[in-house]
This record gives sequence, C-alpha cells and structure tokens, in this order.
Amino acid sequence: MQNRLKTTLLAAAMLAAGVVSTDAQQVGRFYVGVNLGAHHESADRVTGTTSAAGVTAGFRLTRAIGVEVDFSRPHSELSIEYTGTSVSFAGPGASREEIERLAVVTRFINSRQVLSTVSAGVAYYIPASGRWSPRLFLGVTNHRARERTELIHLSIPEGIDPERVRRTMPEQAPFIRNLGGLTIGGSVGFAVTRHLSIAPDLRYDYGSIGDEINNVLRTSVRVLWSF
Repeated sequence: MQNRLKTTLLAAAMLAAGVVSTDAQQVGRFYVGVNLGAHHESADRVTGTTSAAGVTAGFRLTRAIGVEVDFSRPHSELSIEYTGTSVSFAGPGASREEIERLAVVTRFINSRQVLSTVSAGVAYYIPASGRWSPRLFLGVTNHRARERTELIHLSIPEGIDPERVRRTMPEQAPFIRNLGGLTIGGSVGFAVTRHLSIAPDLRYDYGSIGDEINNVLRTSVRVLWSF
C-alpha cells in the first residue's frame, strides 16, 4: 500500500507507451489548468461529499491520444457515526438477557481526510467539429488518506470498571494509508479561444480490494490553457 503512488505513475507510463504506436502523427501540444469540483466517497468506513480543487497537466502525444496527470485535494474531513452494543462482559454460557444486561453501548465515529488525490493515465480524443472536444480517460488514481475511529461509551453496566472497558476496546490512533485503483472517466471541452478551454469532467475511481469498498466519484470543471 505504501508504494501505491509509485505504482500509479508507472502504470500510467506503461499505458501511454502501449498506445502511442497506434497513431504516428505527432501533435506535441502541452496544456495546464485548474479544476474545481466535488469529491464523493462511497466506502465502508465513510460516505459523503466534499468540495475539491486541484491542478492538471497533459500532453497530446498524437492527434487522438495524450497523457495526463492531475492533483487535487478535498477540502473537508468526512465522517460517519453509529451507535450499538460493542462488547458484553457476560461469562460463557450466559443467557441472552445476561449478555444484554452486561453489554456496553458505544458510539463509533469513523473519519477520513483525503490529503491528496493523484491521477495519471491516457486520454483518448474523439473527433468532433467546431469548438467541442469530447474525450475519454483511462488511468489509475492514488488517494492518500488519514483515518481515525473515535469510541464514546454511552452506557457501561453497573459493576464494570470503565478502565476495563477501555483496555478491552482501546482506541486506534489516527493513521495514514494509500487507497485507489483504476479510474475511468470522460469530459467535453469547449474552446473559448485558441488557447483557453473549459471542460466539465467526470471520473470514477474503483478502489475496492477484497471485501473492503473504497470507491470515489469525482466531478469537476476544468479551465485549461494550451500552448
């Protein structure tokens, strides 16, 4: 997981190298820009939406194919909370009533702050007339996230030492990890001038591995300047 960002960039380079040979006509047009939009998390730990901003850079390798890298940062931490029975101090063979009587009721608060989102991949430009320029994007994305879980014990059975509860269910310190996976998306650019264009963009990052769900839908409006 710690090498996910390096894997992201390497995979994007391999994708680009594999498709350049399909079109020998070089275009050599570089562009940079800014993007403003929304970041929607759909994960086991958290679900929610926050605004995001970032920068984009790309290069047209051929008339139909280019490579692109972008960086963005969601603005807010996302969290979700739920309340339920966490642990029971009933002994082996206890009745259901005894298990419930000696159970601790806890509020769980899961939080995730995405520190950065880095995407790299290949853009496929679809021929179009006039000022419009539709395209598809295929690549990989890395989300670097800081996560934490807060436990608030709302009800502790009589006779149970709170310190014993804390030892049984210790809080986990905040930790940072890398999430991400394949990304697919598309946009339709509109040329305002010869060099300036605006492009609504939609991307879906599929980062679910095994039984853990970590998917992200990203929407943005990109203002691009071509050289």
